[in-house]
Amino acid sequence: MPVTAGVSPSAPRRPRVLITARIQAAGGTETHLLHLCRALVERDAEVVLATRYNVGNLPVVDAGVPWRIVSTPFARDRRWFRASTLWAYIAWPARLGPRFDVVYTLELSRFTRFLRRFLRPGGRVVWNRVGRPAAENDALPRPLQSLVDVFIAETPMQVDAARNRFHITAPAAALPHLYHGSAGLPVARAAGRLRVAYLGRLVEGKGIFRLLDCWRTAAIDAELTFFGDGPDADELRRRAGSVPSVRVAAGWRDDGRLREILATVDLLVLPSSDEGLPLILLEAMAHGVPWIATRVGAVAALAADNPDVRVVDLDDAALTNALADMAAAIRDGRVSRERLQAYCRARYDVTRLTAAWSEALLCPPREWQLVPRA
Repeated sequence: MPVTAGVSPSAPRRPRVLITARIQAAGGTETHLLHLCRALVERDAEVVLATRYNVGNLPVVDAGVPWRIVSTPFARDRRWFRASTLWAYIAWPARLGPRFDVVYTLELSRFTRFLRRFLRPGGRVVWNRVGRPAAENDALPRPLQSLVDVFIAETPMQVDAARNRFHITAPAAALPHLYHGSAGLPVARAAGRLRVAYLGRLVEGKGIFRLLDCWRTAAIDAELTFFGDGPDADELRRRAGSVPSVRVAAGWRDDGRLREILATVDLLVLPSSDEGLPLILLEAMAHGVPWIATRVGAVAALAADNPDVRVVDLDDAALTNALADMAAAIRDGRVSRERLQAYCRARYDVTRLTAAWSEALLCPPREWQLVPRA
């Protein structure tokens, strides 16, 4: 019999989980939500995904998914987000249905206080803060702190930073987000020119223009492909047009296309100026694809005792040198795709992560056994 959050295990009813998030693109957050919803439904939970911003056309909000989608008439246009929020205040009380055992949210705001009204007695608000670790200029008003019953971040370092900055006293856990994982053994590197890729949103903050500039300077015998979509895609195409070894391609919508892309990549590069624990780096390791990434957020945690990846300072010269060094290491056989895949499996096994996430949401903290406490 399924465990119901905040209710005796002998209770017959199914646990109800309300998940609220902005669905913005085919990215890490959307991938995590897709697998989290699936995992909870497989454990007989009734899941409602409520979103005030929803670009649509992504697996997590596809018609026919085994969870209910609650949105607003304004959700497709970011410019109407305030109207979307107002509509949610008015209409969602009649649409969300019976009260929930858990509200899982990726943001903490006055809207969280509104959603807390839909909890059953003894229910919990689970705040999952993602992105860069909390810094001195981040603030969390005290009334919002009191809304948090369980706090989750991607790594222990991010949990500690949030505790210190936001004075959070709720039970906390460090859980990386769920990702697609590997389809099998890594694909052997094809003969010929090295295939280097960036996978992610095409936006300046991800370092796409920095990578293009460094690529020109590095002048290695390789091809660079930017896979993704975003507001800076046209400008990237314009700048890349003068570099014969660079192309810009469409991103991916589902795990099948992502696996196809990773099967063609010898080296992934993520030159972001701001990150948490990027899921694309986990996806790459699960497929045995080595990577270079900038030392931001919690990225360095993925490189501990990991000889098949490189973390570099947020500096053009460092990135340029790393491109040349990793290209040589891959060609010389000093990088092992099998070793990298085994590293990922040992530390970030998808099956174990999925079980831990299910436990974190469906069981009260005092009953956690799989969840890494922090």
